[in-house]
Amino acid sequence: MERKISKTSKKMNILLTGCAGFIGFHLTKFLLKQHKIIGIDNLNTYYDVKLKLDRMKILKSHKNFLFIKSDIQNKNLVNNLKIKKTKIDCIINLAAQAGVRHSLIDPYSYIDSNVMGQLNILEIAKKKKNKKTHLCKLLISIRRK
Repeated sequence: MERKISKTSKKMNILLTGCAGFIGFHLTKFLLKQHKIIGIDNLNTYYDVKLKLDRMKILKSHKNFLFIKSDIQNKNLVNNLKIKKTKIDCIINLAAQAGVRHSLIDPYSYIDSNVMGQLNILEIAKKKKNKKTHLCKLLISIRRK
């Protein structure tokens, strides 16, 4: 069952990272019904890139969607002109290096992506100097028995 969005809510500019991933894609699609989304994703090869590109094609068909292909661990992301020129009301960070098993092989890639990436997102929030900008980091854990 799909929830209806209240027509009285304020239209926001939302920066959403990880927009090509499963959760990011579906959340972006939902939010695009009422808000402008600046989506960021590095489109890495950890999961099927064709699937990510198919998702991006759907998202790019919305006039309220702007895409930035970048990795959140890129320190220069804070200077991206698309980000600098847009007032951002909310930041939702869903970008992360996925795959627990791979973290045992290459733990530093997880630190770079998940910790340093989060720091860069915090720097974007700080540079925007909008005291009303909200930052959300969604942590999702799936436990297998």
